[in-house]
Amino acid sequence: PVFDKDGNFEALEGFITDVTEEKKVASELAKEKELLEKYINTSASIFVVINREQNIELINQRGCDILGWSRNEIVNKNWFETFIPKEEKRKITSVFNQVMKGTIEPPDLENVIITKSKKRKLIQWRGTTLKDDTGKVIALLISGVDITEQHNVNKELDKSKKQLEQYARELEERVAERTKEVRDTVQKLVEANLSLEDQVLTTKAAEKRALESQTLIASVAKNFPKGVIMVFNTDMELVMIDGEELNKLGLEKSDFE
Repeated sequence: PVFDKDGNFEALEGFITDVTEEKKVASELAKEKELLEKYINTSASIFVVINREQNIELINQRGCDILGWSRNEIVNKNWFETFIPKEEKRKITSVFNQVMKGTIEPPDLENVIITKSKKRKLIQWRGTTLKDDTGKVIALLISGVDITEQHNVNKELDKSKKQLEQYARELEERVAERTKEVRDTVQKLVEANLSLEDQVLTTKAAEKRALESQTLIASVAKNFPKGVIMVFNTDMELVMIDGEELNKLGLEKSDFE
């Protein structure tokens, strides 16, 4: 306000600034933020923003559903103290601290989180850093997918695969054992058959020799008619007798058969 020398009000002075563009930018940012929130809240992935103090600044609906807590119960909680199991806390916290210092980029990793009902969920994470105007890292944005069921299925598949491999080895051993038994049996049969063939051949050869001997003796008896020819085996048994003198002796060949 402007007053005269007597202190009476004379006028009002002021400055007018055109904020149309600023309002437009703010409106667009608000719309983008709303769109982003809709996107992350309808996503099948978990979205979590963790600040430098390790506290949760933002989590989407999927994250709340997986953890079993409401958003109000989760926001401002320490991520590592509340949702990471003790055996993994040191390793995961060390990675987080390195990311906050800017010494490493957020790595892709898998780790277990604990739900409200104390169930364990295996999550596959990807992350990116959020920075201020000076380039300083102020928070970590991570998105994750629940791969618990997939992991369990893979474990069962591995177990089944190992069982099948064991069954295959046992079957191969049994087949090899049976094959050996069959091979041995066939070999014995072959050897027995060869032995029988040898016996048959030996017998035929003996019969042939005996026939030849008999023929030879008969020929001798005919060429040398005077006398009697007698053939004995090694046991001194008479196996053949012939000759014209048999009749003179009053004997017949049939008497000795």
